[in-house]
Amino acid sequence: LALAMGEARLELRALGVEAIAGLVGRGALAFEDAVAGFVSVAHTVKLNRWAQAFADLGDLDPRLALDLALAVAPVLEPGRTGVGKVLATMTAQYQRAATEGWAPPLDEGTLTWLSRFKGSSQAARYARALKEKNT
Repeated sequence: LALAMGEARLELRALGVEAIAGLVGRGALAFEDAVAGFVSVAHTVKLNRWAQAFADLGDLDPRLALDLALAVAPVLEPGRTGVGKVLATMTAQYQRAATEGWAPPLDEGTLTWLSRFKGSSQAARYARALKEKNT
């Protein structure tokens, strides 16, 4: 499913998004197993595609999208192409969660990962914004 959510073809990404929302949502796939799947292929996926897939997942299941992105993010290398787009999606989803009153506190691993972004890049700006929104 993680590979499907990173596919070039929009139809395949949409199927991956719908499948993970349905399987995790009804308990047929444990959240931890979904995270493990994403972590195992994170180094092979184009992150800009995952960013769009996480945004699409947020339309179906906002909590799952945010929880999954936050759980997977710490394995992503800060310098990778597309990581800024993943951070942009996460920041927007976190803002939505904060506005709606259900934003989870960021765990130590996520905060450490966010601290690795330095300078004035777009990714660094999103990382700082996400840390500032931490509840």
